[in-house]
Amino acid sequence: MDRNVSYLIVQWLPTLGGIWKAEGEEAKAAALEQFMEGMMLLEDAFVKCGKGKDFFGGDTIGYLDIALGSFLGSLRLNEKMANIILLDETKTPGLFGWAERFGSNPAVKDVIPQIEKLVDNYNQEQAKTPRVIQAKSNKSVVASKKPIKKSRESVPSKAKGKPIELIKETTAKEERQD
Repeated sequence: MDRNVSYLIVQWLPTLGGIWKAEGEEAKAAALEQFMEGMMLLEDAFVKCGKGKDFFGGDTIGYLDIALGSFLGSLRLNEKMANIILLDETKTPGLFGWAERFGSNPAVKDVIPQIEKLVDNYNQEQAKTPRVIQAKSNKSVVASKKPIKKSRESVPSKAKGKPIELIKETTAKEERQD
């Protein structure tokens, strides 16, 4: 069963980013539904693995708890930034309780960052990160502060072996720092 949970985590967590990358309410609702389907599978896995105990492996934190627990900050950040509830006490009571117990456990409570700190870090990174736009894609993200210079570069891609062409936009301030 542990292998199935690990596989689920690897397949399910990437859908989290789709929620706030989605454009429009309909796309956001579809992305949220896809994520919550995985959340329900994870809830079922917790019930089966935990067998009524506090953690995936039983009474104490195990490697699956640590693996999933390492994403709790990201999950909470996404909840905050997208103004949604992903870990819901009524829809996923087992996972909700698990997250509370995991986060308050003396072994981890001092190393899990507070949501305010995560939001601040995210905002700081967004402010200083050069904006990169994926060209020739319907998923282009345009977020720039009046670029003064555009440069193109190809980067390797695992998708069908074709390189992805990127356009890097650099602001005047960023250009001076280089």
